[in-house]
Amino acid sequence: MSPLGARMRGIMMAAAALCFACCGDGSGSIDGESVQLETGPNGELLVVDVSAPGDAVMEAAFEGKVMADEAGCVIGSWNHNEVLLKFPLGTRFDGADILLPNGKTIRIGEKAFFGGGYFSGEQNRGATRGVPEKCLRDETFLIQTYNNPSASREQREGSMKADDI
Repeated sequence: MSPLGARMRGIMMAAAALCFACCGDGSGSIDGESVQLETGPNGELLVVDVSAPGDAVMEAAFEGKVMADEAGCVIGSWNHNEVLLKFPLGTRFDGADILLPNGKTIRIGEKAFFGGGYFSGEQNRGATRGVPEKCLRDETFLIQTYNNPSASREQREGSMKADDI
């Protein structure tokens, strides 16, 4: 290998190591945990993303009920389907309500319409690092936006940016 080729190979290896050290597995976490857990007044577990929102906007939608399962984990439910809900950084309980970073509140048992993205498979394992086993589902929905569930579908989809979390 030429000296220039060896030098380029070394630069590429250093760049790859730096990228892995900074980005890790894509979870946005330095210490390996991709979530923090918030405990509600009745022992509910709310899964909150530890990374600050980025500029990337996912375009999937969730429409269903925000529920606490038998283990107390806050999930999304619709037509006998369930996903783990991963709330944005800054979400917390305010009494029995879930307080979003934009000041809007959601009650357990209420219908909700979220914009964001689904994770499954290997991505789901990275997105849920630190979540108790009892809360894990096959899919996780990362919440980026919230809209009033009583608005029409056209109003909700047309105003997603206005209600970004």
